[in-house]
Order: sequence, then structure tokens, then C-alpha cells
Amino acid sequence: RELALLGEALDARERDLLAFAYRQSMEARRAVLRRSAPAVPGRRRMLQELKECCEELLAVLSDISEKAESVVEQIFYFKLTADFCRYRMEFESDDETVRSNAEMAYNAAMDLARSELS
Repeated sequence: RELALLGEALDARERDLLAFAYRQSMEARRAVLRRSAPAVPGRRRMLQELKECCEELLAVLSDISEKAESVVEQIFYFKLTADFCRYRMEFESDDETVRSNAEMAYNAAMDLARSELS
């Protein structure tokens, strides 16, 4: 995250590490939320942490995606953006903005891959 915030483009290894770190952070929260009943104490806090983690990465991605130097990087950032919007949607399914952002990012990644990598 810190490297991404420095304003330089990330290489493939750095991008993978960024994605891995945030996915690992999310996975434990998502697993607990999937298994817990809506009235479980601490659920609201866990939902807030999940939302904050997603928003943090989405802000980082917004900054670094503009510096993407290749089509592969652009596709990677679009897909990662969509994935983390989808993670939020698992527990905030009524948020149309998040749903729309996920769909737009997935479509942008697919369109770019079809046009540039075919």
C-alpha cells in the first residue's frame, strides 16, 4: 500500500502482493460474516471493518490505476476494483452505487482484454 501511494507504477510482483495482502485481510472477515447470524454481537463492527478495507483499497486503486503503463496493468486494476466492490456487495447488496461500480469495472476489464489482447 505504501509503495502504491508513492505515486510510481507497480511492477507485476508488487501488484500481486498488494492484491494478496488485501484479499487475505478480507477473507477472514468475509468468512466470519458468512457464518454469523445477523444479530451476532460484533457483526456491525466487522461489517464496518470490511467496508473500510474495501474503501481503502479502492482509493489506492483509483490513484495507481491512472499511472498504469500497460494494458495488462489496466486490466489488473479494473478487475481488482470490481472484486472489492463485489466483496462489499456480499453484505451491502442494496447499495446500487457499489453494484454499478463493480459491473463497470468488470466490463471495462473485459472490453480492454478483448480489444487489446485478442
